[in-house]
Amino acid sequence: MNTIKSRVALHTATENFFHGYKTNEELLGKETGLGFLAIAIKGVRPSEQEREILDTIVVAINSSDPRIWPLKLSRVAASYGSFPVGLTAGFLGCDNVQLGPIPTGKSAETLAYLKSMIGDRLEDQEFAENTVRAFLKTKPRIMGLGVPLRDFDERYVPFVKWINEKGYNTGYYWKLHLVLSKLAEEVFKIKTNILLGCAAILLDLGYEPKHVGPMMLCLTQPSMAANAFEGSIQKEEHLQKLPVESVEYVGKPSRVSPRKLDP
Repeated sequence: MNTIKSRVALHTATENFFHGYKTNEELLGKETGLGFLAIAIKGVRPSEQEREILDTIVVAINSSDPRIWPLKLSRVAASYGSFPVGLTAGFLGCDNVQLGPIPTGKSAETLAYLKSMIGDRLEDQEFAENTVRAFLKTKPRIMGLGVPLRDFDERYVPFVKWINEKGYNTGYYWKLHLVLSKLAEEVFKIKTNILLGCAAILLDLGYEPKHVGPMMLCLTQPSMAANAFEGSIQKEEHLQKLPVESVEYVGKPSRVSPRKLDP
């Protein structure tokens, strides 16, 4: 018999366990919603500092304009009257794309790679900058760098200000991302967006690169939920009438009925 090994949860007659924690005894009334979400991804309870930073990331990153992809997709799918369909469509629109929250994981991978190159010499400004500069010249595109259609990321600037005011700017990855940001503007004349900053702070909190993309996707739920809900209530007819030529099906061909094949 095939079995599935899981550490996510266990239900017993008297208690539920979530990642090894007793839900009623250890988490109920003692953990926050975002803290519970952090456990879901990372597997351990967050610190007070981590909870505060996660709360701030949620507020900072959520730009809910329905013209933004994949919120646009969520809105269109929800227009047929279903909130779950709209929500699911928006999340599916984040899969295997180079924009949105998931690529934050690639930003984290870049920072982790740079750390492996720089090691404990980050405070050696000349060495660190030369290493990053050489790396930049070999990489045509780095996730978290670049701000389309505007001069700076209006989310990143206040986020950096908040991190500095709270004194959360002392971590290795936060400092490293500032070096990368500085040199990216110097070499490519491009600005940093908030995803790189979020990747850095999550790594400093102990997240691994594999955790970062999924966590960031979860933290964008307010934007997705807002558009899916409003879209499902409004049921805009013009969104239900997309031109056939604008729709492309990707998948297996339709199954032919056996009756049709019967001579």
